[in-house]
Amino acid sequence: MHGFQPWNPQFYINPLYLPASGDAPHQVFNPDTREPIGLNPSCTKDDVHTAVAAANVAHTLWRLLDTDQRQALLLQLADSMAADSELNRQIIRQMTRELALCVAEARAELDHCAAVFRYYGALADSDVPAPSPSGAAQCRLRYEPYGVSVHILPFTLGIALLGRTLAAALAAGNSCLVKPAQNASLSTLAFMQHFAGLPAGLVSCIPGDAATGQWLLQSSGTHAVAFTGSVGAASAVAVTCAELLKPCAIESTGRGAMIVAQDADVALAAAYGARAAFSRGGQSCLSIQHFFVEAQVHDQFVRHFIEHTRNPGHDSSSAVRPLISQAARHKVRRLVRDALAKGAALLAGEQALENPLPGSLQPPVILTEIDDDMVITQEECLGPVAVIRRVSDLGAAAQLANDCPASFEVTLFSKDPAHAVQLAQRLLSARVRINPPPVPNHPDSEHHWTLSQLAGDLSPRALDAFRRPKRLLLGAAAAPATQQAPVQAFAAGLPE
Repeated sequence: MHGFQPWNPQFYINPLYLPASGDAPHQVFNPDTREPIGLNPSCTKDDVHTAVAAANVAHTLWRLLDTDQRQALLLQLADSMAADSELNRQIIRQMTRELALCVAEARAELDHCAAVFRYYGALADSDVPAPSPSGAAQCRLRYEPYGVSVHILPFTLGIALLGRTLAAALAAGNSCLVKPAQNASLSTLAFMQHFAGLPAGLVSCIPGDAATGQWLLQSSGTHAVAFTGSVGAASAVAVTCAELLKPCAIESTGRGAMIVAQDADVALAAAYGARAAFSRGGQSCLSIQHFFVEAQVHDQFVRHFIEHTRNPGHDSSSAVRPLISQAARHKVRRLVRDALAKGAALLAGEQALENPLPGSLQPPVILTEIDDDMVITQEECLGPVAVIRRVSDLGAAAQLANDCPASFEVTLFSKDPAHAVQLAQRLLSARVRINPPPVPNHPDSEHHWTLSQLAGDLSPRALDAFRRPKRLLLGAAAAPATQQAPVQAFAAGLPE
């Protein structure tokens, strides 16, 4: 079995697709039309062992590959992902059918992957021994890959996020095992075709459930973990890795928050906020769910926000998409109904609560009059829901933003830059945006704008999640040059 076939349950060990051994593949449906589009494979422990064994063999070769060769291969991958090719058109078709993305959104994820591989590919030659302060006559510092890395992904922005960790791990010299989200397995498997030209076994994709992820984490043949997903799953991954003393890089965030000061450009803040809340159906860690608006401009902000809220649909100009599943829509409706029962005001989306639309389409919901006892203030809602809260001052807004569950980013609008920076220092989020520029009006530009928000996180330091430092200390009484060759070879990362 050599090619990607959505109706044949498969897993991937480059360059081949292999039959998955699990007994119970289940049908995958288009979230928009409910049309069956393939079978979601279920891998067994034996499948995992096969992939882990292949990855360890591939790693021994990849880590010793000349850095120029490794760099060239990663840059070739970037070119392949960016190309207007039949392969990429096939991947985009799969993404639009499985994830209910429009073509521009899927294309933007591939373009983002290409940019990330180009960025980390250029860093593949940075692993060079360098002097380091030491009492020894000579000290050489270099970085070595951990070995086999495990990459566990969410469905939202799954391809884009996969590119970020996969490119860094490969650039650092690791082999990679990918565990996609169950409702994004077919798209991820299709994307794997890009890696067919790498050394055999270097990149694998192992679809499955939580048990599959645990097998990968607990295997003695895996050595580092990159996880992106929910807080609950992240906790389980962290516990497993801690027990095994296995390094892990965890990104687990809820949807973002926005603070609007009374001196802000309210119309601009509302336009930005509506787009950030409802783009991609609100199913992104880059989406904004919580809005904290100073009382003096609250009503004005709400009026502008409603004006900028788009109608649902499934074309490239629509801000709302079908949710990934009907279960996701049920969660949105549960959280909204809980808020309404406790006194929230519903300013948009009431018709969909009474008469659900076909498939899993969920129109935008705007809630105001929010209290702390509403579940939606503490539980992430991956859907097009904006929770707008009136606050007495910016201090109260900062406290509420800090209380948001696992919020990675806060966006702040204020015409006083000095005050905004001072407020940003009180926020606990990893990133604060102050007065960001307007979102492009053209739909295709909007989708690339969404992914461009991730680009600011690219850094050479990301390589450190997949490598460890090693120092070689040479004494003052150095051996004759002819006897130093093995030591020099070791310091350069080559076998004796």
